Amino acid sequence: MRARLRPWCFLSRSISTQTEPILRRFADKYHRSTFRSLETEYKRYRKNRVWILRPSVDHFLIWLRRKNEGNLDETKIGLPSGKRPINNDIYAEGAMFHVLACLYGSEDVKWLQRQTAYFQKFQALKKRLRRQCVKFDSKDCIEFARKAGFTVSDASGPLLLDALSSLSQAVQLQPNLDHFLPWIRSLKAENVTGACLALSNLLDIPAFVSADILLRTPLTTQELRLQLDLWQSQMASIAVAYFHQPSHVRNILDNILFYTVHFDLALLAPLVNSTLSLLTSTSLGYKFLVLTPSYLNSVIYNMATFALRHGHDGGRSHDLYSLGPTETLPPAVNTPDNLSSSSFGGVVGAQENITKYLVGQHGLTQRGYMGIVVAVANENTAKAKKLFEIAQKHHPEHTTEFHFVNIYLATTPELLFQAFNIAAAQYPALASLWYIFARKLLGFHLLTEKRSQKLLREVLSRKDKLLISKDLILLLLGPIDTVSGIEKFIATLKEYDLFVSFEVSIMKKYMALLFKYGLDVSIHKPHMDRIYRNSSNIACARYLYSISTWKTTSCISIMLNGEVDHQPENLYKLYRQELTSLSRGQCKAGILDENFQRDEIFDPFCSPLSQLPVLPSEGCLVALLRASTKATGALLRWGKLFALQVAVHEFKKYVCTSASHPNTPCIYPSNKLWCIYLYALHHAGYILELADVIRWWESIRFIPEQETLTVLLLMLPAEVSERHIQHAMAVSAGDNPWPWPSVEKVKSYQKQQAILFKSQA
Repeated sequence: MRARLRPWCFLSRSISTQTEPILRRFADKYHRSTFRSLETEYKRYRKNRVWILRPSVDHFLIWLRRKNEGNLDETKIGLPSGKRPINNDIYAEGAMFHVLACLYGSEDVKWLQRQTAYFQKFQALKKRLRRQCVKFDSKDCIEFARKAGFTVSDASGPLLLDALSSLSQAVQLQPNLDHFLPWIRSLKAENVTGACLALSNLLDIPAFVSADILLRTPLTTQELRLQLDLWQSQMASIAVAYFHQPSHVRNILDNILFYTVHFDLALLAPLVNSTLSLLTSTSLGYKFLVLTPSYLNSVIYNMATFALRHGHDGGRSHDLYSLGPTETLPPAVNTPDNLSSSSFGGVVGAQENITKYLVGQHGLTQRGYMGIVVAVANENTAKAKKLFEIAQKHHPEHTTEFHFVNIYLATTPELLFQAFNIAAAQYPALASLWYIFARKLLGFHLLTEKRSQKLLREVLSRKDKLLISKDLILLLLGPIDTVSGIEKFIATLKEYDLFVSFEVSIMKKYMALLFKYGLDVSIHKPHMDRIYRNSSNIACARYLYSISTWKTTSCISIMLNGEVDHQPENLYKLYRQELTSLSRGQCKAGILDENFQRDEIFDPFCSPLSQLPVLPSEGCLVALLRASTKATGALLRWGKLFALQVAVHEFKKYVCTSASHPNTPCIYPSNKLWCIYLYALHHAGYILELADVIRWWESIRFIPEQETLTVLLLMLPAEVSERHIQHAMAVSAGDNPWPWPSVEKVKSYQKQQAILFKSQA
């Protein structure tokens, strides 16, 4: 069938069709949240359609988005928030806002004229500065813009000159515009890595530039670590610069807390402890107003709910790199389905010091209590319920947090529906209650594809009152397991004019489903046909991947797991090619790149991927392990080595060990990844490697689920398994004993396995 190609991109509103790297910032979590809040405020609560923005770097992105949407006539720049007169840091940020606006909006003469008049008022807000305002000429301005990668129009020249002069005066630098080039390059960089590289070797970084990096969305663990390092070194200067804007510092802290929970819970407690230590101290001569009791209670609560949303509670979750329909694994291997083996231990540790501080100040509120209950519930449900009852005695009010936790603690479907109905009657417009309700349905195995579609329509019908979050949409998207199902999901979102808001995530799931059913033919695909008309699912999946302009390790892992059944012989090449491309920021090569196919056969040990500044995701390792066992006859080879050798080598290279340095990123594996690794070892007959797994778990303090332990014991020689079980029964494993199965249960699994394989023969 001849394909009909049509231009399409993941990010609508002309975001990814543009070549400007800064436009990718529109996908950042903080920007999306800020933009949506302003949009909701002006649509629902204000009669005036004109948006009033602050002259700040974070609101510059809002301004740029409004400009791209043709709404500059309905956008005004207000005054900076905070005390008057404004300090040098806030004044410098306002001047930088106008520099950026001139560089990115120099063709809009009407807006420039209006802003020139505004800028004169803005200049009057500053404190008395020691240096006179530096004057530059038009040649300096043109040369500066050229070095920064811009062309300046005649209309924008006067305002740009004034803004650069004010910026130079505010930061107390010598009159050399080259000082500002690294800042501009950092602000316009498309990701955290690029922003940090632009500032290499700089000793003095303005607070607004550091804050901009910290408010970005990190795409990898390495980028998160860059942000955490920057926060540790710049925390004091940021807190001082935004002393009169403590809410801005809280936004920064909320963002890095969110992504620390997402990427590495082990980093959470050190982050909280160092932040608490500095921002509650008066050693700098300031009494910072950031960590108020109210905010700290919110931090306790938010850390727990962040972890819950990222699947750290061990709840059942639908991952995008799920096994395809043709996959055949032992029954025990299919049992564990949690995405992360990291428990709430990291959250509890981070909560502990904050709680001690608040108790000393008599400041622990119901919100803080509820956060502790959520964290404790993952480890000990009975203890969490007792704590919940104690919290009710101290704080009997039925707040949103109370209802959220009450729903979360429901132990039966009947109690769940009862708790949700009571909560929804009191708070009908609270999206978090719908989220936790759907999450509990998922935990009870009741969130089927049909019920998910019904819940989606229920939620969307309340869109005028509910602030529908990406988390909720992703949760409802999880059970969708057919191409026709996701087409219906998309049609419902389009009906309520909300598809564009969630298009990126939905199309990733669509791509995963097309790969999963790659051997099938789907004739009726209304949405997909508008992008690429082809009845072949695998052709559509590959096309979606090839045109995605912003690949992440998550996106790459979907493609790799999708190609396991179609080209396992090329999987390691694809793995190397795409991760190499990602690390260089050149994610333009598709999976059908002809140049790549001409690569010489290579030995992976001679050119190890560990030399590259990128960490593969867990899903990438899952794909390698699955593909390595796909041999149909002669053992599969990747280059000069057997595929199983390469896959095991990559697993050992990137999974955490006792020798892993604290500052070296590594993957803390989930039960699912361990099970697939164990199956690969068993498939290859690596008995010594299997025997070493228990020591590995002990060294990294990994607590396996009982199903994972059972998988390992099934694959070890019978006498070795029995010896491990008998030893475990005789010796206490400490405060967190492993859930060892009995010898009888292991034998029962063995019988089930034998029956299954006999029936398949």
